[in-house]
Amino acid sequence: MSQPLPTTSDTTVYTARSVHTFDPARATASAVAVRDGRFLAVGDPNDLVATYDGSLDRTLEDKVLMPGFVEAHCHKDTGGLWQYTYVGYEGRTDPDGRFWSGCTTFDAVVERLREADRTLADPDEPLLAWGLDPIFWPG
Repeated sequence: MSQPLPTTSDTTVYTARSVHTFDPARATASAVAVRDGRFLAVGDPNDLVATYDGSLDRTLEDKVLMPGFVEAHCHKDTGGLWQYTYVGYEGRTDPDGRFWSGCTTFDAVVERLREADRTLADPDEPLLAWGLDPIFWPG
């Protein structure tokens, strides 16, 4: 069991409806202790105030607190691209659950584009597609 950090400055203990830690040893708590912008511990608010000589702050008591998520490789814009025609090599399922088989040959890409072109309401409307990756095509 780790020892409490020595008190060197003001510690604030924030109460919450629930604190989700994602640590199986202590998955939830009802408060978090913070000092100098850093989390010290999670637990019972009274225990944290006593342990870290902290002051209690109830401004978050109706909130659920959880760690921030860091996504270093995100494809956040992919969802919006599904409004256009998918011509990627790998099969994929769109947000509506429709499976789009991969276009594994150049002819398959052309056929998918022709199908999409036939559905355009205005013949002058641009046909947009996405997913084509030149690494799958020789030459």
